[in-house]
Amino acid sequence: MSAYIKKAQAEKEMSGIRPMRRTYPSKNQPLRPRNSPKRILCLNVALMASLVLLLQQNFPTVAAYLNRTIIVVRVDSELHQLHQNEVGAMLAEYMRKGFFSFDVRGAQQKLEQHPWVAKAAVKRVWPDALEVGLIEKIAIARWGGADLLSQYGEIFRPANGAQSGSLPNLVGPENSQFQVMEQYQLLSQLLIPAGLRLETLSLSERGSWDLILDDDVKVTVGRVEVIDRIKRFIEFYDGEIRTDPAHIEAVDLRYSNGISVRRKADDLNGVAIR
Repeated sequence: MSAYIKKAQAEKEMSGIRPMRRTYPSKNQPLRPRNSPKRILCLNVALMASLVLLLQQNFPTVAAYLNRTIIVVRVDSELHQLHQNEVGAMLAEYMRKGFFSFDVRGAQQKLEQHPWVAKAAVKRVWPDALEVGLIEKIAIARWGGADLLSQYGEIFRPANGAQSGSLPNLVGPENSQFQVMEQYQLLSQLLIPAGLRLETLSLSERGSWDLILDDDVKVTVGRVEVIDRIKRFIEFYDGEIRTDPAHIEAVDLRYSNGISVRRKADDLNGVAIR
């Protein structure tokens, strides 16, 4: 039996296999420290307590650093009717306030009180700036001569409204601006291809429509069949008026069988029968 064991050991040595010895940690070897949840919690509590104590001791300095005075106004919108200096002047009463005490809502309402401002957005940007976004109104027509009409159908009166004298003039009863705007667009689509431009469109209290063209010809349309009457007028204008519009003062389209024309040279009426 011993001979067999010796033989097996000899074969292992010849094959290069060596028995490995298992090692065990010594009882005297130090263990690695473990970060237990309780230990981490204690460290976090100690850190927070230190920070609170530090803030209490230096609160005035920290508060002054965070709540800096707003002194910069940046306008991010392209302005056509307002100037950046004008925006700064409107916000002057809100400036020199701390970052956190700045009245954002009040500043926004102040800007929206300006006649040319449709909507304003105000945002604080730390440490000391404001970002202002403005949507300006676009005057598409004059309303009643003195006021302006915006793209939203709002009637407003800016200080520099006189600069909009080239705009068409729309006239109508109270709260009729949307109806007059729509009618102006419909009639312009008929008149512009014929080489005519509508300068004034009026709606009376009784619902009757009157026009003044760019050559000062006054056209009375009436209350009914407005589109059909304008089409008939365009045909008549091409044949009778276009060559000499300077002598025509007014045209009345309310006749069922013709058109009444008043010339400037005399006050006689001429009726073109169709």
